Amino acid sequence: MPKKFSHSERLKWLSLWLRPLARFRTAASDEMAHQISCRLAVHFRILTTLFLLPFLATAAEPVVTEIGPHHKTFQRSTQEILSNGKVRNRVSGYTSMAAGLHYLTPEGQWAEAQEVIEMFQDGAIARQGQIRVNWAPNLATAGSVDLTLPGGERLRTHVLGLAFHDVATGESELVAEIKDCAGELHPPNEVHYPDAFSNVRATVRYTYGRGRFDQDVILYQRLTLPKGFNPATTQLEIWTELIAPPAPSKSVQRIGT
Repeated sequence: MPKKFSHSERLKWLSLWLRPLARFRTAASDEMAHQISCRLAVHFRILTTLFLLPFLATAAEPVVTEIGPHHKTFQRSTQEILSNGKVRNRVSGYTSMAAGLHYLTPEGQWAEAQEVIEMFQDGAIARQGQIRVNWAPNLATAGSVDLTLPGGERLRTHVLGLAFHDVATGESELVAEIKDCAGELHPPNEVHYPDAFSNVRATVRYTYGRGRFDQDVILYQRLTLPKGFNPATTQLEIWTELIAPPAPSKSVQRIGT
C-alpha cells in the first residue's frame, strides 16, 4: 500500500525539487544581467565619444581665398586636440566652378552673377552678369537688343523675320517679317515679344543666364513650305541682323602633319 505523506512532508519535498531550478534561473539571470551591463558600457563609451567630439575638433567656417570669373575657392581650418594634449591644425578646401559665376562691378570688385532681368527706362536690362543686355520696348526697333560682352565688345541686334532655307539647293525664302510688338518681362530672367511677326502667330523669347543668352521663337501654328522646297533638306531660320558689329578675328590651326 502506497505511503501517504503529510502536508509538511509534501512541502519539504517540493522545496528540495525547486531548489536546483531556482539556482538555474539565478545563474541565467546573472548571465543576462552581465550581457546587459556590457552593452550599456559600450553604448556609454559611444555616447561619451560623440559628446566629446566638438571639444576634440573645432572647425572654422570656410572662407573665400580666391575668386575669378568662373570659379570660387573656399578654405577651412580645423584644430584637433590629440591624446597627448597637443593641437594639430588641418587645412582643407574646395573650388566651386560654373560658367559666368561672377562679374566685375563698376567698382572693379567680383560679385556673384544673378539670372535677373529688371525694368529700365521703358525697357528691360540684365546687368548682374558678365554679359549685359538691354531690350527696347518695341522689338521692331533697329538695335532693339543691345549686348555688351565680357571683353567690352558691343553687339546691337534685331530680328528681321523667319525664313526657310534649303541646304541642298542653297535657296531661301522669307515667310514672315517682324512687326511692331511690345515686350513683356517674365521674371526672373525672360523677356517675351508676343505676336511679333506678320502672317505667323509666334512669340520671340529671350532668356538670360549666367553663362548663356538665348533667343527663341515659339510658334503657335504649323508653317507650310514654299513650293519647290524639299522637306528633308529644308530648315526654318531666324534672321537676325547685327548693326556695326566688331570686326571678326581669324585664326588658323594646323591639324595633323
